[in-house]
Amino acid sequence: MRVFWSVIDGLLLPAALVGLYFAHPSIRSDVRPGPSEPVTLERVSAMLSEEGIRHRVHPDGDCLIAGFRTRNYRDRDGDDGILVVVALEEDGELLKVFAPQCYSCAAGPHKDQVLAACMMISWRTKMVQFGYDPSDGEIRCSVDLPLEDATLTRRQLVRCVRGLVGLIDFYDPVVRHAMGTGEVRFPEEEQVRELLELLRRGLAPERRHEGGPDAASRLVRI
Repeated sequence: MRVFWSVIDGLLLPAALVGLYFAHPSIRSDVRPGPSEPVTLERVSAMLSEEGIRHRVHPDGDCLIAGFRTRNYRDRDGDDGILVVVALEEDGELLKVFAPQCYSCAAGPHKDQVLAACMMISWRTKMVQFGYDPSDGEIRCSVDLPLEDATLTRRQLVRCVRGLVGLIDFYDPVVRHAMGTGEVRFPEEEQVRELLELLRRGLAPERRHEGGPDAASRLVRI
């Protein structure tokens, strides 16, 4: 009889634990937390301000605009800076950071090599992606961060913004060389690893502030 009750006790204890598991969802690892507070453009703007990145709201009110000084990159007017747009899509479930009109490649003898260089940069970095509009030749560089039901941290935002600027500036000589010669040539691997490690840690090798109507942000130099 004693053996019988020992067996029953052995069965009841696991059953009790299973009941506790289903009765208290807070201890279950497969239970997802409730939906996070929606990410708004005002919240993104506040994070940029906290980081010291000056910016402005687009007149349409649907995105934020910041300007960053560069060492290698030159825009189509010859100025050493990149215009960056930060936007929210899909009801705040997708953060999009992009540099419009980053390059233009509507025609030219080395268009295929330029596009190949952009795709190879995307492959190497695992972060930025390039898009090509064949109607006008625009090459756009962007970072997409799906948020879904998660929240956005300041560190995530800053890494997306600084990472985009830093990688465009670092790899600009590769794209320009392909445009001019048709040859795709990359820098030394050690330099690439050092840059990616800095970006992973959310750092920039050198930073300084400058004002101006268009370059209204913390300026990143790589």
